Order: sequence, then structure tokens, then C-alpha cells
Amino acid sequence: MESLRGSPYPFGQPNQLFHNEGDGKKFREMTGATGSAFAMAEVSRGAAFGDIDNDGAMDIVVANNNGPLRLLLNQSRSLNRNHWLLVRLEASHGNRLGIGALVEVRQKGRRLLRRVHTDSSYLSANDVRVHFGLGEDPKIEDLIVCWPDGQHEAWDKIQADRIVTIRQGTGRSIRSHG
Repeated sequence: MESLRGSPYPFGQPNQLFHNEGDGKKFREMTGATGSAFAMAEVSRGAAFGDIDNDGAMDIVVANNNGPLRLLLNQSRSLNRNHWLLVRLEASHGNRLGIGALVEVRQKGRRLLRRVHTDSSYLSANDVRVHFGLGEDPKIEDLIVCWPDGQHEAWDKIQADRIVTIRQGTGRSIRSHG
């Protein structure tokens, strides 16, 4: 799941879900294949993204105006055999969650970059862990972190399909990650 489109106030409308086809392709609407939660007409005002059940698939919590929260568990892992990595940072001082850090995963011929953040939308905060969809290739060459204090570190021997905790000061120091 890559993009959720909520409905504007005051009119309740069904939400829409779009899937990023990857590699520069367009988004494909997936609303019809999602189940009953997307058939309801609600006034959705915010969405928070994260892997709530720790299965490697991004889930969504939707905040509705004058209505209940909706927990949308992504159950596509049973159909989708793509690989993933979920990274939790532990900074050595101050900003312990590493908010603002840049995390990069390098695979054969491609670089995936994420910023550690919790900001998302109205009434919402995302999972502080960063998620990487790795596709069919489980091989990770390097994981590189540019910490908020400017320090750059790299790790190798990171395995796919798991949640990893990266602690500042435990990687090999590098000048930059360019």
C-alpha cells in the first residue's frame, strides 16, 4: 500500500487505495479489491501508516470525523512474496529515535532512501520505523544511516524479511553516503 485518499469534510465518501507499481510506473487503484472497509462512506481526516502486526506489510489507521477509527490490516503478505526490511533507529544521545535521519538501503544497481519521521496527516503520527519494500531480491548490499548529528555509518550483512534495530556508533564510520 502506498497511497490512501480520504474524503473531504463535510461529505462522507468511500476512501480510495492506490498501489505504487514501482520502477517509475504509475499508481493503480486497488479500492475494489480491499474489502468492506473501503465501501463505507465516511469523512476520513487523517491516516497513520506503519506495520502494526510486524509482518512486513504496511497497515493503516484512519481517523474519521465524528466516526470511529479504522484499523486497516494489510493482509497481502499471504499473496505477495516480495521481500522487505523494517528499520528502527537508536541514536546515541538527544534525539533517541533518530527523527530526521536518512536511511538508505543499497541493492544491486538501486538505492532506496527513507527519512525517519512520524509526521503524516491531520490527527495522525506514523510508525517511527522505516519500511523498505525490496521486491523480489532479498540481497541487501549495505544499509547506510546519516544521523541527525551529521555522522554517517554503514552496515553490511543485513538480512531481509525482518525488523532490525540500528544503534548509532555500531556501524563503520563513512565520510558520506553519496
